[in-house]
Amino acid sequence: MPFKTAKLIATEFIVNSSSDFYNLARFLYCLIDKTLINISSKKGKPFVLIYQQGRVASTSVYESIKSLNLSYPIYHVHTISYKHAQQKIDQLKKKGVKVYRHFFVGQYLYKALNRHNSRNNPLPWKIICIFRDPIEIMISLHFLNLENSPNNKFSVNGVLDKKKALAFFENLFENNEPSNWAICNWFDDVFFKELGIDVFSTPFDKIEGYTIISSKKLDVLLLRFEDLEHAYKYGTAKLLGLNANNVNLQHENLHVNKSANDLHKYIKQNLKLSKNACEKVYSTKLMQHFYSPELIEILSSKWTR
Repeated sequence: MPFKTAKLIATEFIVNSSSDFYNLARFLYCLIDKTLINISSKKGKPFVLIYQQGRVASTSVYESIKSLNLSYPIYHVHTISYKHAQQKIDQLKKKGVKVYRHFFVGQYLYKALNRHNSRNNPLPWKIICIFRDPIEIMISLHFLNLENSPNNKFSVNGVLDKKKALAFFENLFENNEPSNWAICNWFDDVFFKELGIDVFSTPFDKIEGYTIISSKKLDVLLLRFEDLEHAYKYGTAKLLGLNANNVNLQHENLHVNKSANDLHKYIKQNLKLSKNACEKVYSTKLMQHFYSPELIEILSSKWTR
């Protein structure tokens, strides 16, 4: 069995294991993470970070970047705020569930980034960030960790129920205000606060599906999920100075909730919303900046009755 395949199998096993086993493995991994990040940081090496909110194929991008065998340290995180990461760690510990590795890595990278920013003329860190249709993200987020809650919002007498789940999402999208959703405000509320980069101040290439924003200490590649194959290939090649022929996306997903996978597919195939509900989502600042009217129309027609 190839080393990469064995490693992915082992990683998937750990990710889907019990909380106690996961937390023990995570503790050991984090000891290594902390040491390697500290060593690379002190040497002034530029890092490559796959950094965004969840459910946007970031694992696939992370594994694809790793397969390029770059000389950069490469990490996958959802926050680089020490305070925010600690809040999440404390919440998860209190619940007695899995305390995810990426929160600890985010804290180590927070210190490394501060050291990086204090240097004069450092080699810029490379940040790769993916974003996606908020409706897709919202659906996917509600399917996380269902196995830890047998009497969840989609169940009737402990059994997943299609009608109940479909009604839940219809109510969610018809009666909520998307402009208040954390996923729609993430670039302002998280990305800007943690990295100091205002993505909305730079026009986005709505045709190519990617744009690179460069500052003195950071190079940021923004990738639109709906064009990920193309955007990853050419955007990553440009960001890292590589030949695009040698850059390809490898599809990985270590966080599939297998018990609810069929229901997840059912919702995506059968959820139908009013035009008004879709207009509320697709008129948000996020969508207007990153998506063309033509692509918004395609997405809207996918979900409307």
